[in-house]
Amino acid sequence: MRKFLLATTAVVGLLFAVQEVEAQQTTQPSYPFLNPSYIPTAVTAAGANTVASTATLPAYIVFSTQSIGTSTVTISGTYTGLVATIQGAVQRSGTVVWTNLSINPVGSAGGQTKQINKNGSYQVNSAGFSQIRVAISALASGSVVADYAGSGAGASVLANHERKATFRSAFVTLTPAATATDIIVLPGNATTTVRVTRASCLWQSTATGTANFYFVKRTTANTGGTSATGSVVALDSNDIANASTPVAYSVNPTTLGASAGTVEEVAAMTYNLGTLAFIPTPTTLTFGATANEEVVLRGAAQSFAISNNGAAVVSGGLLSCTLEWTEE
Repeated sequence: MRKFLLATTAVVGLLFAVQEVEAQQTTQPSYPFLNPSYIPTAVTAAGANTVASTATLPAYIVFSTQSIGTSTVTISGTYTGLVATIQGAVQRSGTVVWTNLSINPVGSAGGQTKQINKNGSYQVNSAGFSQIRVAISALASGSVVADYAGSGAGASVLANHERKATFRSAFVTLTPAATATDIIVLPGNATTTVRVTRASCLWQSTATGTANFYFVKRTTANTGGTSATGSVVALDSNDIANASTPVAYSVNPTTLGASAGTVEEVAAMTYNLGTLAFIPTPTTLTFGATANEEVVLRGAAQSFAISNNGAAVVSGGLLSCTLEWTEE
């Protein structure tokens, strides 16, 4: 009887041990701590990571650090008169007390500093701090961008905010040329890099049918034709002013710019909105939402065009489109 009880006790103990191991396994974080490409959502800028000289100062770019041992902040942008510090806070809510941190410029022989005045990467000891921030007390002109990376305790993480000055322009019920080529064109410019992140379009017609959209990247500018500029809305009024403005053609360009290629060709339904019992879904392309790049426009010669490729426009054809892009 005693042997039976001992055996039973051993089995029960083994079951509890197995259950404890399973519980530990199920409560471990599911993401790979040691994979540098993993990007936890907790380590992001709390708000935009760009501050323009038009912003109310002092201005702050805040990052959640999760007590990571070493944090690296990279400062970039085109500006003058920058004065910034890096501060840390233990608290996340309530009364948050910020402390100035000693800054180590990466690759500099100058030693520690308390102030940032130029582009570069700067490291701070963020162990024990739940968040850090770049505190900008002076910025005479231009805009400054702060990006974050952190490492410690076997983990490497990158901030995935990449919030840039973002703009949208909407065109409603455009009447294109009868055999339209480029209908809407977003040009690049000489001062910023333009990244097209989204294009959404819908054809209307007198009868339901099909029509194609051609999304084209051009490397030289169109010439001639009749066009009108679109209205541009900045998603953050503190952002830099847009340097690129899209145009809509009512008369085809006389000469189309050189094409780098068709980014996408889409056969879409056309609708008579006056007779529909439902609201149709526009054709939407999104660029750069995952690991792929946006459509990047460098310089004033490059452009992103929404084209009909010279085909006859559907009967009663009207085009509505929204473009979204960033500038940096």
